[in-house]
Amino acid sequence: MLSVVAAAASDNLTAIATLVLAGITLTLVFATIWLVLSTRAGNAQARADAKAELKVLERQVGSGYRPLLVDVLTSAPAPDDMGAEYDVEWQQGPNASVHESGPVVWTKLPAMERKMFDPRTAFVLFQGGKIFLSIPLRNVGRGLAVIDGDGVKLTGSLIGDTEWRTIQRHHVPVGETTRIDFITVAHRWDHSYEVVPGRVMFGIAWELAVPYLDFAGEQRTIARVQIVCRGEQIEGPWLVERVDQESPNEDEETSASRPPRPRLRRPPRPISPATWNGGR
Repeated sequence: MLSVVAAAASDNLTAIATLVLAGITLTLVFATIWLVLSTRAGNAQARADAKAELKVLERQVGSGYRPLLVDVLTSAPAPDDMGAEYDVEWQQGPNASVHESGPVVWTKLPAMERKMFDPRTAFVLFQGGKIFLSIPLRNVGRGLAVIDGDGVKLTGSLIGDTEWRTIQRHHVPVGETTRIDFITVAHRWDHSYEVVPGRVMFGIAWELAVPYLDFAGEQRTIARVQIVCRGEQIEGPWLVERVDQESPNEDEETSASRPPRPRLRRPPRPISPATWNGGR
């Protein structure tokens, strides 16, 4: 009986989606016909107005299928596609074990010992003069998100040359997740920065820029992920505090109206490389 109800609901949704798509297609056909007639019969101003209105219509139609990459909420259950494990026990020292109710996953970063962490959070590790970073993103829009891997960049204090980078899923369906993984050289600090007693790392911020498009290769957007250290030392915690969405085609007025992103503060003083072997 349950399967019949589910099938009926699915059929209804399919029918509704088909009608919506048919309506959108018909609207675009009428708009195109109107544009052609205006181009033939009108003057230059009328043609320009017709083209502008068609562009607005196309944006409105396309926005209904716009992807949207944001951070994964730590207060919400871990999405199923993250592959989280629960009620896990693992060795943390001689004759010792830790019980973790979950969710937890293993890191997939090379050149380091595998570690477990909450997949909804940012993973940051300073080790051997390098920074290991893994950031989750979730598509909460209405269309498939296609990440432009060549455009992904990480900037901020201590961030040096990128040695390794991967996007675990370039195509992110609606409601699902991906991870951006980095290994970079850790820049040394000089002695010219102001010392903040007891708060060597607190407030240090990084920015991860992730450009993505819709399935048609349009609606290009850049998700600017702000990663901030809220601990006093390199162990953090490191938190994703905000994700700004930026369209490269937006006008200056729209850019000016967007709230400013936090400034990437320079570190106050150097830390010995001996302390870089700690984990998150």
